[in-house]
Amino acid sequence: MGQTQFLEDQFKKYIVNYQRFKNDSSCSYTNVNSEDTQDVSNLFIKHNQCASVVVGDNFTASGYIPKLQATFIFLKTVQEIVTQIGKLRKHKFWNSRKENHFVICRRVNDIKFLPGLMQTIWKQHILNFVVVLVWKRLEIFSYNPFKEEVINVTSHKFWHLHLFPDKLSNLYGYQLRVSLFSYFPLITKENGEWMGEDYIRLQLVTSMINATFKIIEPPENTFFGGAYNDVMNDVTDFCFISHYYMHYLYQGAEYTYTHQPDQIIAVVPFQHQTLFHSYTIFSIFNITVWVSSISMITILVIFTTIINLLKTKVVQINCLEYFSACLGNYLPSFDTKPFTIKIVLLIFILTCIIIRTAFQCFLISTFLTPKPDDKITTISEFRKSNLNIYTSAFLANMILFNENLGARVFNMSGPERTKRLYSLDTSASYIITLTLANKFMATVKSKYARPPFYILEEALVPGMDMYFFQRHSPYLEKFDECLLRQKQYALSEIRIHSGSSLKENISRSENSHIALRMEHLQSVFHIFEIGLGLSVIVFMCEILFKNRRKLII
Repeated sequence: MGQTQFLEDQFKKYIVNYQRFKNDSSCSYTNVNSEDTQDVSNLFIKHNQCASVVVGDNFTASGYIPKLQATFIFLKTVQEIVTQIGKLRKHKFWNSRKENHFVICRRVNDIKFLPGLMQTIWKQHILNFVVVLVWKRLEIFSYNPFKEEVINVTSHKFWHLHLFPDKLSNLYGYQLRVSLFSYFPLITKENGEWMGEDYIRLQLVTSMINATFKIIEPPENTFFGGAYNDVMNDVTDFCFISHYYMHYLYQGAEYTYTHQPDQIIAVVPFQHQTLFHSYTIFSIFNITVWVSSISMITILVIFTTIINLLKTKVVQINCLEYFSACLGNYLPSFDTKPFTIKIVLLIFILTCIIIRTAFQCFLISTFLTPKPDDKITTISEFRKSNLNIYTSAFLANMILFNENLGARVFNMSGPERTKRLYSLDTSASYIITLTLANKFMATVKSKYARPPFYILEEALVPGMDMYFFQRHSPYLEKFDECLLRQKQYALSEIRIHSGSSLKENISRSENSHIALRMEHLQSVFHIFEIGLGLSVIVFMCEILFKNRRKLII
């Protein structure tokens, strides 16, 4: 049997057994035009029945081609493998995380080169691959970089079932390189220890796959930009800090599925109210009621003064009597008044009772509820306000296109914006993500009964938080799976709250109903106690004064 026929028979055995279980998959063939690879590639194309794309030397895609499930790379020599992988990276339909078959089309004399070849492929961030060659017979080799083990797949009886095992289910303590930086308040580094929700989530995900990680910080004050450069230059594998996805940023990276929804919102300070809009004792009734009450008292004083001129009562005395009646005291000589005057006085006394009751209700309510503030609730109101807006350049590009707020927007760095916000600078509003805003409001509410800021109810731009990885990273899909699992079982929330009931982070709605308890009314009782104490003192003074007067007499 000739060498060519022997090669064809061995490779035919491989492709026939492989495609038996892959009828619904799609694949591509690359490097098929060379004289040394043409015969073998034609054999694969002939016997593989799946939908396929044949990539020639001058291949151009005229339309959209989805990611393919398998790729067959035909090699004349092992030295050209890096070149062929470089060509594959230019095609959008190639998925490095799917099945990659490196087929050496010439018969080899030995397999001493295999460990070096496997490491070369792994350095190109390709994990799911097999090397198919013919030595004494058909040989298929796989590689597990986490154990540094070359696996002879053909040693299995049903080798076609062991071509692409899940190597990421156990990384055997393999060290991943992670970009992290202090991004207050989401993640911080204190005394050499990292803290924050993203760090806890990173620990959980890596523990799921039995991996370790090494933290590599980007250059100082470069933040996401520095982390992105490290990822793209293969200094790190991925950045694990929640990043609000913006379509025009970091386009060279690949992103995980969203692990939490997010929004671009405005944190707005409460505005100082003017004297005419402030809530005071005079705002219990409108101006008509106050004018009517004052007019009634004035008319009563004048009317009764005229009637009682014969009794030489003066205006000042009448004013004091009616003012005393307003406070709930007895009106002197009520029985001696004419019937018409009594009717008017009864109406006056009834009005005084209503006013006193309203005043007492207002006095109690001031101890129970804060003064209402004028809050901006919609984007339209926010646009009409005269507040300046502090934000980062990246977020400004997202909102200016939609909301037409450019005249009042001032760009600043993230740390400067955070410094102003946490120093409670109420001279302007701040545009940040909802994740950061919730952290800020939780901090402020823990220190102040009435926070000086509130979150605008209507979102400026809805979005989502993601982590970014190297393009063609072998870890991306596995991290997606782990993030989905930890989200389903709320693992990070349980770790953050130390086993307590989940709150605030799971449901961002707050209950506005307040159950009145004794602590809400304690101020009223304190005033009542002070009044009783003063009345006792006055009573004792009165007794002492009368006793002294009797002794003198």
